[in-house]
Amino acid sequence: YRDRYAESFYGKLPKQQPDRYYSIRRGNDQSVAFFRADGRQITPFEYKEFTYCSDLHPVLALKDGLRTAFDLNGKKLLSGSFSHLGFTKDPRVLIGKRANEDGYGFIHLDRPDAAKFEYETIAPCKAFFFAVIKGGKYYLHDPSGKPMSFEGFASIGMPGREDHVAFRQQHKGKLVARGRRNFDTDNWVAFDEKGKAWDMAPLPDEAPEFVEQEVVLAPMAVMEEMPKPVPVPPAPPSDAKVH
Repeated sequence: YRDRYAESFYGKLPKQQPDRYYSIRRGNDQSVAFFRADGRQITPFEYKEFTYCSDLHPVLALKDGLRTAFDLNGKKLLSGSFSHLGFTKDPRVLIGKRANEDGYGFIHLDRPDAAKFEYETIAPCKAFFFAVIKGGKYYLHDPSGKPMSFEGFASIGMPGREDHVAFRQQHKGKLVARGRRNFDTDNWVAFDEKGKAWDMAPLPDEAPEFVEQEVVLAPMAVMEEMPKPVPVPPAPPSDAKVH
């Protein structure tokens, strides 16, 4: 599934400048802090690693298996701890799962305490769209986490090359996801960037095994596609080790 997710964030968004930041690991307790390239410290020395996305997004911090988020001025943006945090295209919206809770949700940083963690899964589609599962039904959400429709589907997942070819032959616009209303027939549904669901005839020689691969969504697969932490520079000649 991860191999089919070609729309990674890295290199796709404005103001992605990881060379402006670095982290330092303190030798005595191995704690890590996040710094600007000019030496200004952003976070305290108490974390294990950081994940940077862009100068518009928060930076994610990991400590004892739990995650939180800071802005690039060092302000902590979330209360409580999260077992998962991930980026969306929208710098003001994160994907998260609270520690010791089951549901995933979209966290709007302007009102994080209002987030509802009501989805069984949030997984990426094309063009930064998402498929969510709630009550056993799949729903399409836009790059900011907003629902595109309130109709539930039997499946929604990443479109394949054959899906794009079939869609372009019949419709204009961008294909962002493929799905099924049910599994009684081989008909499928194409979702465009406006959230419209187009009913499509079966693909030529479509094999059942291929369809099954399309509808399986790995929980928080988006976490596998986040940019890696900022590069590791060489250590300076001091008791602090640059990381």
